[in-house]
Amino acid sequence: MNNPFGRFDREKLREQFTTAKPVPHIVIDDFIPADDARAVVAAYPDFGSALELGKTFKTVNERKKVQVSDYRKFTGAVSTLNTALASSEFLADLSYITNMPNLLADEQLLGGGIHITGPGGRLDVHVDFNFIEDRQLHRRLNLLLYLNEPWQKAWGGQFQLWDADVEHCEATFDPIFNRCVIFETNEVSYHGVRAGPANLNRSISGIFA
Repeated sequence: MNNPFGRFDREKLREQFTTAKPVPHIVIDDFIPADDARAVVAAYPDFGSALELGKTFKTVNERKKVQVSDYRKFTGAVSTLNTALASSEFLADLSYITNMPNLLADEQLLGGGIHITGPGGRLDVHVDFNFIEDRQLHRRLNLLLYLNEPWQKAWGGQFQLWDADVEHCEATFDPIFNRCVIFETNEVSYHGVRAGPANLNRSISGIFA
C-alpha cells in the first residue's frame, strides 16, 4: 500500500487543516484506494474476535468499545495499512500538512489501533491525553479511518468536534466507508460520538507524537 497522501493536493489539505474550527482538522474521503479499503475490512476482526485480542471499556462515558493496540495482532491488509501510516513518506507529508515538524508514529499505538464500538455502545464528549509520560512524547494528532459499509445516518455514530467550553458541537461527520478524519490533539480538542440505535462504528486509528 502506497503513501495515502500521494493521491491528494497537499497544499489544499494544509490550508484546510490550518483554517478549520474548532480545532485544526481535515476530512478526506476515499482516503485509500477502494480495493485496499475493502481488503482492510476483510481482514478486520468482528466485535467478538476483537474482544479476545484487545481490551474493552465499561465506564459511564465509554461502553461497548473494544481497542486492539498491539500491532503484532494485526493481520493482512490491516497490518499493511498500519505500516503505511507509520512510513517516513506518510509522516513527512503529514508534518507538512499540519505544520508539525518531525512527527513520529507511536509504535505502541497508545490509545490507537483497531477500535470497534458494538450495538448500543457510546463514547461521550471528552478530551484525550496529550502527553506520554514514560517516553516523554507529546501526542499531537489523531487519525481516524472509518470502514463502515454501508452506513445510514439514522444509525448514529457521527463523529463530533466541540468548542473549548464543551457547550456547542461545531463539526459533525458521518462515519462513512473510507473517510479519514485527522485532528489536532490538545487541551481543548473535545470530541465524541453521537449515539444511535445501531451504533456499529468500526475504525482503525493511528496516534502520532
